[in-house]
Amino acid sequence: MKKEYWITPPDLYKKLDEEFSFDFDPCPYPHKDGFDGTVVDWGHSTYLNPPFRKSDGKFGKGPTAFIRKAIEENKKGKTVVILINTNAFINMLIEAGAEMRSMGRVKWLDGKTNEAWKNPSNTTCFILRNKKR
Repeated sequence: MKKEYWITPPDLYKKLDEEFSFDFDPCPYPHKDGFDGTVVDWGHSTYLNPPFRKSDGKFGKGPTAFIRKAIEENKKGKTVVILINTNAFINMLIEAGAEMRSMGRVKWLDGKTNEAWKNPSNTTCFILRNKKR
């Protein structure tokens, strides 16, 4: 599969950099030979535009590897700003002020057989609370 690289629009990056003063990018483009952003220490304020798919990443690492590393670095007291593509309906829920909860890997039930899926899927619960109370 062909590798794809998606570059952050400069005006968007500049706006974020003005707010967060980035000092590290674990996914630089053009890529540095032999550089793997998932195995080095990150800066105090990191900008992360991870590969969109595993096939796009260097060393066979996709977005999940970079998100895991971002969480690890954040636990060390570092700031990580992650720009990652999402479905439009997710952004709609966030913009509407939805609360979010990870439900883990849900074993959905087949509507005909009532049997659980063999491969559970990651699921998020979104809550739009009544704001008129």
